[in-house]
Amino acid sequence: MYEYNIMETLHEFECNFNTTGSHKWFVHNWHISVYLSIAYVCLIYGLKLWMRNKNAFKLNVYLFVWNTELAVFSTIGTFKLLDEMLYRLVNHGFDYSICSHIPYHTQGSGFWLFVFIFSKSFELFDTIFMVLRKKPVMLLHWYHHVTVLIFCWWSYSLIASTGMWFAFVNYTVHSFMYTYYALQSVGVRVPSALPKAITIGQILQMFFGLFITLMSFVLKFYGNGCGVSFEHIGVSIALYGSYFYLFYKYNKKCFRHILLNKMDRLYRYETNFNPYVWHQWMVNHWHISVYLSIAYLCLIYTLKLLMQNKNALKLNGYLFAWNILLTIFSIIGSFSICNQDYHTPTIGLWGFLFIMSKSVELLDTLFLVLKKRPVILLHWYHHVTVLIFCWWSYSLNASTARWFAFVNYTVHSFMYGYYALQSVQVKVPSALTKIITIGQIFQMFFGLFITLMSFWLKFYGNGCGVSFKHIAVSIALYGSYFYLFYRFFSDRYLKQNMDVINDLEINFNETEWIAWFVQNWHISVYVSIAYVCLIYSLKLWMKNKNGFNLNGYLFVWNTLLAVFSTIGTIRCGEEIYYRLVNYGFGYSICHKDLHTLRAGLWGLLFTLSKSIELLDTVFLVLRKKPVMFLHWYHHVTVLMFAWWTYSFMGSTGRWFAFVNYTVHSFMYSYYALQAVRVRVPSVLAKSITIVQILQMFFGLFITLMSFVLKFYGNGCGVSFEHIGVSLAIYGSCN
Repeated sequence: MYEYNIMETLHEFECNFNTTGSHKWFVHNWHISVYLSIAYVCLIYGLKLWMRNKNAFKLNVYLFVWNTELAVFSTIGTFKLLDEMLYRLVNHGFDYSICSHIPYHTQGSGFWLFVFIFSKSFELFDTIFMVLRKKPVMLLHWYHHVTVLIFCWWSYSLIASTGMWFAFVNYTVHSFMYTYYALQSVGVRVPSALPKAITIGQILQMFFGLFITLMSFVLKFYGNGCGVSFEHIGVSIALYGSYFYLFYKYNKKCFRHILLNKMDRLYRYETNFNPYVWHQWMVNHWHISVYLSIAYLCLIYTLKLLMQNKNALKLNGYLFAWNILLTIFSIIGSFSICNQDYHTPTIGLWGFLFIMSKSVELLDTLFLVLKKRPVILLHWYHHVTVLIFCWWSYSLNASTARWFAFVNYTVHSFMYGYYALQSVQVKVPSALTKIITIGQIFQMFFGLFITLMSFWLKFYGNGCGVSFKHIAVSIALYGSYFYLFYRFFSDRYLKQNMDVINDLEINFNETEWIAWFVQNWHISVYVSIAYVCLIYSLKLWMKNKNGFNLNGYLFVWNTLLAVFSTIGTIRCGEEIYYRLVNYGFGYSICHKDLHTLRAGLWGLLFTLSKSIELLDTVFLVLRKKPVMFLHWYHHVTVLMFAWWTYSFMGSTGRWFAFVNYTVHSFMYSYYALQAVRVRVPSVLAKSITIVQILQMFFGLFITLMSFVLKFYGNGCGVSFEHIGVSLAIYGSCN
């Protein structure tokens, strides 16, 4: 009866608690926490002086009572706020749980958040017990108590929306921590793993606090009206970052011990792994993957029929755990294969695990079906063929497989990380989904490249460890994946963007731009002078410095220029093709009129790109590579010549742009591969140089043809002055 009355009173108190009044009080009085903190630091310092010549007190019974009370209090607080968090997550989603301006949805959550804030002042007694028992008080301990107290009171006064998550996680960790302290105070022996687990829990709490804060920043930055100020976000990041650092620093030994044990066990697995045994098993049993694939397809079809009249299952928690596990597995696999030599046991184990994981990943489709999501052809076809292909490749010990595994591990580490965030309704920038799909498309393109390289090497008798049959199957599969992923990407993301590009191309006003260049083409001269001065200054600045390692930036830069040049080749090629087929070669040289809608824009972009390409030289200088006369002279003269030609729309400019786009699409692709140290046949570099020389010869040929046609009165749309300059420039570049 007495217990019932207590619970009834507590229940009534929770229901009638005045949250508005408590908030108002904290708005006017949160600074009291600063005075409490100062008094606390002074008291601790005074107590330490007082205890200097005294024996430590035995306070085990008091400690047991104190820690038990805090453990019970934290456990009740955990369950009370768990109701609130579950309500937010289930009914409104993860973003809402972080940013909601409405602080309370469930009974009692307002009261238990309030007492959480007040409890931070009571927890200061932890330190008094330590001093009276003459235990060392570390910086981490008192700094954590002081800053948490002030931060909590201040946050409550602002009604910061992230506060509910912080309180819930802190209650949860404290319920375990104070229970452990209570048992320890009365000499109960607990497993040694428990204190390590609690320490890890505390560090994870700090990490989670950082995550929630960063998420609130992202959501607020993208204009979702998150109920927390940028000032509060800044303070939160600073505090949680400092806690994370201090907890890790003071518990480094604990972490090192745990990690070394786990890593030692994993290392033993890796070094004792016998790839030859498993290779032999795969030789005899790779066809099991075919039976697994058939069973998978039958199961998916049956499940779809079974789910036809049922509601979709909510599997967010399971999906989060599943995708997190696959993310961690993929990251470890990626680094294990990337950082090892060809013949190490580590590659053997992680290569084998990669092969086996393809059967485990079939469960992805089960989740889709149970959630009643559409299972597209790309999805099941990719899963089935990858499974069979991987098992078959392992049975043949195909040499290209290591590349396939490494790239797939890398892409999957990002992909499953994204799926994990998506499963708990974390809103990520929409660009991320596009980037992951592009990554998948590049994976297929890279697979094709590796396969074609293996064919090239084997064809020229270099003894490549892969059969022609395997090469043919690889080309067929990667080609089909590339096509299907591209179709998916195009249907889902490109159509809208392509409509925008098409509008730009079709509505492009060439006349306006020609008028601008007539007035301003001489800007190219000033840009050229500034470029030469900058290069000279940079060379002086770099004289006593080491060259920068810019491989990553170079890869991105050259890839962008390669893609740009390839698109330009196609767009200008349409115009050239139309002229040649419908009017002949002479017309294609001498007439200025546009016949295709897109050529105008890409002619302008070609002209403007000559100024952007000056950055090629900046990369050379920063890497301390020699800058030859040919290099800078070519950049400067092409820039001025292109701008000047565009100003009066020289008719030969279309040919110059088309040929230059074509050569650059190959040249920048080669530079991109070179930047990431992909070894390409030496003949390729020679071929590109030969093509550049042929480009100059072709430029001379087009110019001479325009001279002949104009001289014989065919009305060629280019002046003798322009012809003279063209001959001089193309002749000098040759």
